[in-house]
Amino acid sequence: MTSSIAAAVAQKLHMTILDMLDSLIIVFDPQGHIVGFNRASERASGYSFEEIYGRHYTFLAAPEEHERSKALTARLRELPTTQPEFVPHEGIWLTRDGERRLIEWSTTALFDEEGNVSYFIGAGVDVTARRQMEKELAEANRQLAQAKEAERLRLAQGLHDDAVQQLLGISYQLADMQRRATESRRWSAEQRLEELIPGLEVVRSDIITVAQSLRRLISSLRPPGLREMGLAEILEVYVAEWQRGAGRTGPSIHMDLSSLNSPPPDGEQLAEGRQLPAGIQLPEAVATCIFRLVQEGIWNAHKHASAATVTVKLRHNGDEVVLQIKDDGCGFTIPRHLFQFAAAGRFGFIGMQERVHAVDGILSIWSESGQGTEIQARIPLKDV
Repeated sequence: MTSSIAAAVAQKLHMTILDMLDSLIIVFDPQGHIVGFNRASERASGYSFEEIYGRHYTFLAAPEEHERSKALTARLRELPTTQPEFVPHEGIWLTRDGERRLIEWSTTALFDEEGNVSYFIGAGVDVTARRQMEKELAEANRQLAQAKEAERLRLAQGLHDDAVQQLLGISYQLADMQRRATESRRWSAEQRLEELIPGLEVVRSDIITVAQSLRRLISSLRPPGLREMGLAEILEVYVAEWQRGAGRTGPSIHMDLSSLNSPPPDGEQLAEGRQLPAGIQLPEAVATCIFRLVQEGIWNAHKHASAATVTVKLRHNGDEVVLQIKDDGCGFTIPRHLFQFAAAGRFGFIGMQERVHAVDGILSIWSESGQGTEIQARIPLKDV
């Protein structure tokens, strides 16, 4: 085999290897003309190797990148000639379709025996989607933090406007009763009691009002009676109260909680090999998560989907519990990533995802315009 044939075979072998890589590979000569361009680069740019061969590397670069690219080339020429040293940098490619793609590069120079540059070689990764996702996630986290702060403010205002003001009112009433009792020294004990009884009844009524206000506030923070009554009964009570409150404007809600109210099928086992108990008792964190998911699912179906029917089904499946919430509402187009709901100000699904992830579960959402919505949460029963 002659040296020219061997060189051609070696070059073809090298290009075949480069074409197998997912990374973008670009090779250009000392004058900046492209002489190597693998398949990944073709896919990312929209140009074939034949179209790009011989063009200056700045042909692909965004205009604002040209001066930076020249400075990078000058820096590469100053690299040590004894062993390759890679320089990390970022650059924007303009594709055939005019799309801007952000590429993370690692570039080096290859030198000949005399110390002159033979080639520049760059290996890159298209990070456009990742950076956009990071940007959207950061924005979602910012908006979620604002929503949480708004919720804290709501709770603080609720305490201040209701409970605190009512307690201050009770304090003023007691102070007034104390003053009147002290000033009425000429009265007999029976007369004083008759004077104070009406005021005490008012105070008693106000204290009951404060207790009811605090109970409502506590309910918004934690499902009441969950530990004492169990998830199934609390859900049934909640749905019954919700439907009474919504009246004819709310959807009809159908629940299947048979897995929580009846013994499991014979022989069904947990992952650890233990028999599932009749009327399975879920860990409190899991039960709270499920309760909140049902709350949010019903509210979304009513407020956003205008659903006529909502079906809630809860079942155990070996070593996990599966919650399904399905409605026949208007449906919607699901964004590529759940955190994009934050951009539309819809934090309910974000909150659902956070709750499910907190108990090591997986949340899935299916929806289509005009086809309703189905939410599924799969939560492991590690602590049952």
